[in-house]
Amino acid sequence: LYKDKYIALKFIQEAYNSTISIKITSQDSNILIELAKAVLPISKDEAQAYFELALESNLNLGDDARARLNLLCDITNKLDKMDNCPKLAYEFLRISELVYHFDGHKFQWDIIIDAIYNIDIYSSLAIASRLKDRNIVDFYETLTEILNKLLQDNYISPQTFTSMIILTQNYGYGFHKSIKLLSKKDIDNDLFISLLSKLIKTMLLENNEIDSYYIKKIQHILEEKNIKNKDIDFYLEHNKEDSYSSSFEKDDDVIDWDNIFKQFDCLTSKNIQEAYDYFRENTKYVDHAYFFEEMRKRIDFDNRKQNLDSFVNCDYDIKTIIYQIAEYYKNWNDSVAIKKYIPKLIENIFLNQSKAILNSYWLGESLNIAVKLTKKSRTDLILILLEKGLENIQSYSYEAILRLVNEFKNLITSEETKELLTFGIRQFQDDLEDDSSDGIWQDNLTPPSNINDTLGAFIYIALGSTKGEDRWRAMYTVRMLCEFEEKDILNSILKQLENYDVSFINKHFKFYDLHAKLYLFISLARVALDNSKILKTYSNIFKYYAVDWPPHSLIRKYCVDIALSIEQQFPSTYIIEDLEQIKQKIISKFPKQIITREERYSKKRVKTKIKRDKRLHFGIDWEPYWFEDLANTFNLSISDVSQIVENLILDDWGYDEKFEHWDYDLRAKYKIFEDDMKTNIWKSDYPKQDRLSFYVIYHAMFCVAGKLFDNHPIFYDEEYKYNLWEDFLSRH
Repeated sequence: LYKDKYIALKFIQEAYNSTISIKITSQDSNILIELAKAVLPISKDEAQAYFELALESNLNLGDDARARLNLLCDITNKLDKMDNCPKLAYEFLRISELVYHFDGHKFQWDIIIDAIYNIDIYSSLAIASRLKDRNIVDFYETLTEILNKLLQDNYISPQTFTSMIILTQNYGYGFHKSIKLLSKKDIDNDLFISLLSKLIKTMLLENNEIDSYYIKKIQHILEEKNIKNKDIDFYLEHNKEDSYSSSFEKDDDVIDWDNIFKQFDCLTSKNIQEAYDYFRENTKYVDHAYFFEEMRKRIDFDNRKQNLDSFVNCDYDIKTIIYQIAEYYKNWNDSVAIKKYIPKLIENIFLNQSKAILNSYWLGESLNIAVKLTKKSRTDLILILLEKGLENIQSYSYEAILRLVNEFKNLITSEETKELLTFGIRQFQDDLEDDSSDGIWQDNLTPPSNINDTLGAFIYIALGSTKGEDRWRAMYTVRMLCEFEEKDILNSILKQLENYDVSFINKHFKFYDLHAKLYLFISLARVALDNSKILKTYSNIFKYYAVDWPPHSLIRKYCVDIALSIEQQFPSTYIIEDLEQIKQKIISKFPKQIITREERYSKKRVKTKIKRDKRLHFGIDWEPYWFEDLANTFNLSISDVSQIVENLILDDWGYDEKFEHWDYDLRAKYKIFEDDMKTNIWKSDYPKQDRLSFYVIYHAMFCVAGKLFDNHPIFYDEEYKYNLWEDFLSRH
């Protein structure tokens, strides 16, 4: 070990000496960054010195900011994932956003989120949730990658993974990758088929423009497990024109192999090269793997060593040579002589072509192949490379230095990595504003310290999203979690009702908590229709929101539905008194009132009973398309309803009179919404994305409806005999 470190440090020192004569400017300070990155894994003391040289060469943000950040990303791989560091993860996020706003072109948020996952697994979900609210990252790809990692690292079950992946809206490469990962988990085959069937049905129902290439990829995964899926087969049968076909697929009928190898015996380097050139000129295929594979099939047993030696001396790149030697070993494993010869051949190549190998981006894979073929350790093989490699160090790129020395990365501990990360983050501090990201670190930014509570908080916040599509996806996730009886996660979601976790929300923006409550109860009402067993434990929660919580007519309606479903499937869950209280919340205590059609549609049917202040003006569609149905239900004027809603918003909830203005909503002010047209309401249609004004007025209307229900009789339509209250609720 001492010898290995000495050689590596000498290698770095020589590289540094070759650069100190160069005048370092802000444009080429990446040189120091690469050297600092390379020496990090070798020695803590040396690392500290090089690290300071690299980071202090330009303490102000400059062209090297991205490189400095990437340096910190690289070393997070050495952190122990069991040792969570939420504060460090948050500080890393702050400097990442700083660099992003300074130089955001093609910013690699995937690398940043991966680094944050390495620092603190639970923070990765909390931070992804906050970044989504700021509309910075591609949230759906980011979430897919985090879920894939959680499944791969066994933090979540396949059932939880299947439920959560619905949130991602990603049915391209990420989805195919997720299914492939799921297929490799050690789970019951029937369970895998069930999970896959749910995912595929969701994918095909939601997206009519899926790339058939990825569908075929999924089909190949199923074929490997001898599984057929009728939905996949049906889709591909009716979308054949979209199917992907590679121009590099092999077709033995097209290539005249006999003609090629009659002309060339491939026993000299020149002959192999000529045969290969002829192959390239006379076929449309460019992949050399087909040629070399066929060549090995046609070499006589006694001529194998001659062919192998001739191939090694051909003018191919080092990647091709080493990879094909591995294929020789695999194809000719029936020859003891070849199997004994190839390890010696590899060592000879490492010794005599060290410069080519060290300068190759493929260094790591070359070492992987060499380890398998020679049975030597990576350290021994690196020493062979360095035996002659140190002689020409000035000719190597700094990337080559980095790749080589990173092979020694196991010498750095997790604790040393934390210290280096902290030091690196500190170098950005002077450029950070106090309110950047979510401000200076506070303890309430710490996410839960177990995965179930983390997922529960994440899902609850998703239920309160500004986007309608996100909320409906989160509802489906809740339903699937209940179906899979993931009780711990459901329990964590329900805990958020009274005290949601602020580490998942952006402190600058209003969280739509009433949305989260409403859509959670909608999803649980759907669960209760099928089987309310998993909900029975929480019967008191549904009773509380149906009876004791401030009246919100929609939330109350769904909680009553859930409670009655539980009672129907599990009699005596509620005592008689509680059950009567629950039922009273859907049956008016007042006598039935009749309204004629003329009265219902007459603008002068009733006089305004409440003086209209008009401190709020509402939009042009609220009163005729939203408030009117509520006014009809209780035979009030639209003006009366508007005034009651206004009083609730301004006097009871404490909103400013200007809250309707576009710039009162910070999401709108900072242009967070993707498209202003998606936030507009058209008559009685719901917007695709909710501004703060819509959120507040919408829920105020239902709270007013609940109060009116408790204190006023309901009117019935004389002609159609239907209950106007039920008609009002059914529209939402």
